[in-house]
Amino acid sequence: MNQKFKDVFKGKVVNKALTINTGVDEFPRYVVEYLIDNYCSEESFHADMEKVVRRLKENFVHGAEAEKIRHYIRENRNHSIIASLEARLVETKDKYWGSISAINENFVNISEGVVNQYPMLLSGGMWGTIELTYDDSEIHSKKIRPFKVVSFTPFQISVINLSEFIEKRAQFTPTSGWTSWSPPAVSIPSR
Repeated sequence: MNQKFKDVFKGKVVNKALTINTGVDEFPRYVVEYLIDNYCSEESFHADMEKVVRRLKENFVHGAEAEKIRHYIRENRNHSIIASLEARLVETKDKYWGSISAINENFVNISEGVVNQYPMLLSGGMWGTIELTYDDSEIHSKKIRPFKVVSFTPFQISVINLSEFIEKRAQFTPTSGWTSWSPPAVSIPSR
């Protein structure tokens, strides 16, 4: 049944027991859950989790390393980071800007398409993998704004599609092999 849940609701189901004591407590729990769900199998969990921890260490920006990562992006013109991304509309310029506090940057070029695809970016932001480029020809209001979001992969659901859940839930009916379930009897010890 667990495998069927994972197959039907891919990217939306995680075994919570596997997310305890992962050694990556500095991240929001849903970030760790997303990575475990997408990159770890229960059969090879410990080896897969080592890869997840390695990826987090390679792509997560610690506060003291912000300038080092900014430099790296400038020199290499491309880099992926794991961080929180927020977006806002500056209506006087008719332009969306991203903010990535992990690299101390509040003027990251972000496309309207990314904002429309993930509307939660406009209401507090979202954690995810952010692929950034550096383009010093990006000039806005006579200021160079070189950082640009190329792609964003969120670690949480941005828009809930209720009809999709209802449709997928139909795969768990008595006709699909689901048997009726009743809670186990519980006895309360006398004192």
